[in-house]
Amino acid sequence: MTCAPPLSFASSFLPTLYKPTHHAAHLHTRIFSSPQLPRHPTPSRILTASARTSPSPSASPDQPLNMPTDAAGPLATELAAFEQSFRSKTPPEMISAIDASSAALAARFTPTPPSLGTKVESFSLPNAKGETVSLDSLLSSSTAVVLTYYRGSWCPYCNLALRALAKSVDEIKALGATLVALSPETPDESLTTKEKNEIPYEVLSDEGLVVAGKLGVAFTVGDDVKEIYGGFGIHLDEMNGNKGVRKAMLPAPATIVLDKEGKVIYTFADVNYSKRAEPADIIAAIKKIKA
Repeated sequence: MTCAPPLSFASSFLPTLYKPTHHAAHLHTRIFSSPQLPRHPTPSRILTASARTSPSPSASPDQPLNMPTDAAGPLATELAAFEQSFRSKTPPEMISAIDASSAALAARFTPTPPSLGTKVESFSLPNAKGETVSLDSLLSSSTAVVLTYYRGSWCPYCNLALRALAKSVDEIKALGATLVALSPETPDESLTTKEKNEIPYEVLSDEGLVVAGKLGVAFTVGDDVKEIYGGFGIHLDEMNGNKGVRKAMLPAPATIVLDKEGKVIYTFADVNYSKRAEPADIIAAIKKIKA
């Protein structure tokens, strides 16, 4: 059984959390959240159905699986608990800034992942070791490929999701599927993430979020938000290999499951980064292929 990787942030909130820092080496232990969390989250998920239900008796077994995550699962419960704790310990002025930036993002951006049955265009990206990994190679050796985006090793919500997926990776592999995590972080930063979290699956670097853009789950980070991030010690240009050459971008939380032909059978995407796909729903989608 695969051991769950430890969280890459401290177990309690630090008094210095809200003081600006420019020491990259301390990011993983000092950063608890990043400034976009909405005070009253309004679900804006792009789901493949509106409620968690059993398949209709009239549904064809050949139809792509619709597996929403409206009902609170174990991961959703853990994420909500962290969010509540974060808000209870965060100064009101910081919460106000977070809410304002979150509302502005929701007003201008809606994730648009590929629809069910769409064949995803192949791509090649470097892994944590700098080796090139192609989608075609992953599909050729798997019954299904799970693509899940995370914002970076500095994001506690992402780390909670990565840990939850690590708990399920043995079951995913037993079904013949391959799980891949993707991030805008450079390979060097991805290696830090993989080593620190002991992630038992491939981590790919989608620098510039070129692939995420094609999948409809990437958005541009405004200068005002970058400034807030900088106050948390999160310098996206440095961590994502941007260095001012292009506008900083981040991915929305998104998980896309492909069958062996590269066609979409499950999607989850949400502008609210405190939301994630439940591992159980991902596994159910893979099982549908083998049914």
